[in-house]
Amino acid sequence: MRDSRRDLWAVVLAGGAGDSPAPLRHTLDRVTRLIPPSQTVVVTHAAHVAGEVAGHPAITVLAQPCDRGTAAGVLLAAHWIRARAPGAVAAVFPTNHLVVAESVPMSHVAAAGEYVRDHPEWLLLLGVHSTEPGFDRAWIEPGEPVGWTGRGAVHRIRALHEKPPADLARRLHGRALCNTFAFTATVTATSGTPTGMVTFKDGSTTLGTGTLSAGKATFTTATLKAGTHSITAVYGGDTNFAGSTSPALSQAVNKAASTTSVASSMNPSGLAQSVTFTATVKPATSGTPTGTVTFKDGTTTLGTGTITGTTATFATTTLALGTHPVTAVYGGDTNYNTATSAVDNQVVSNAGSSNTNFPPIPVRTSSAVQNILVTLPATGTITSITVPPSEGGSVEYSIGTITGCTIG
Repeated sequence: MRDSRRDLWAVVLAGGAGDSPAPLRHTLDRVTRLIPPSQTVVVTHAAHVAGEVAGHPAITVLAQPCDRGTAAGVLLAAHWIRARAPGAVAAVFPTNHLVVAESVPMSHVAAAGEYVRDHPEWLLLLGVHSTEPGFDRAWIEPGEPVGWTGRGAVHRIRALHEKPPADLARRLHGRALCNTFAFTATVTATSGTPTGMVTFKDGSTTLGTGTLSAGKATFTTATLKAGTHSITAVYGGDTNFAGSTSPALSQAVNKAASTTSVASSMNPSGLAQSVTFTATVKPATSGTPTGTVTFKDGTTTLGTGTITGTTATFATTTLALGTHPVTAVYGGDTNYNTATSAVDNQVVSNAGSSNTNFPPIPVRTSSAVQNILVTLPATGTITSITVPPSEGGSVEYSIGTITGCTIG
């Protein structure tokens, strides 16, 4: 003979904080006649319940932070039981009924438990005959019979009537049953493993797909732009399982790092000579930075260049004599952070230059005006030029300071 207590669990809905504790004690005493306290779960949000179950230390109390209604309470207990005893039969009991002959209803609960154990697709709701046509109660109108528990017939439910009008209650009396709100059902986990494809989305944009393997699908990407992305996984379903969509995952993507370097087209260079500075901007990982680069001489901005590919350029002829600490500052974009290059010391000098930066200087001699090539000194100031005479010796002509040739 099979032991009906082996996998039968009780779910006791303890009600709210305003309920009297007496019905709860009464219900627990009745339930433990059939179901062990270790297989009894009390669902409540009332503070007084802990004290009421003190006499049954093996009973589990699932405390809700607030009242979410009967359905949420039953679902909470069902998930808790399923995690510990998949395939168990659960009998749900309200606590607002006063039962005098306690063994009678519990024998029906035991029979109902046996029935749903053999027919896990059914949920059995227990009803009782009423002695009067009360309109302040719920009524079960039975349909055609579908089975037998050993304690009574099992019928389909044709209709449920919650506190019907007095005239309908009178018509239901005698052919309908009062709803006890006690029912039995099998707590089962879904069997099988879904197959097929999962589509990963960023908002409404499809990122890619993954094939399910042992119930999991993965997708890897390195193309998410900086910012916050709402990622969902959409399962398309298969022949046995319906499709479903996951809750959104908020995926934050930070800007990527970048590096910037700068190089000169000629270093050292001459005064007023054109020099082109080239900045190279590279990502730390992948992708292509965009935007502009600012070229600086110390803290002074020389100019800007727009990135094409990975480089930006800027040319100038206005650098004064001396050493210039040139840097390239990348301004960043939506995906990459800013970056500043190391200093490139650009030297501008007149040393060794001959007619490179200045045109020939006209000098009048006794015979004609001659264009003289001037060799610029490394230091000092040009104040005069010696011009070879037409016949031996030399003549020195003072022409004053040549602008731009003073070296500090």
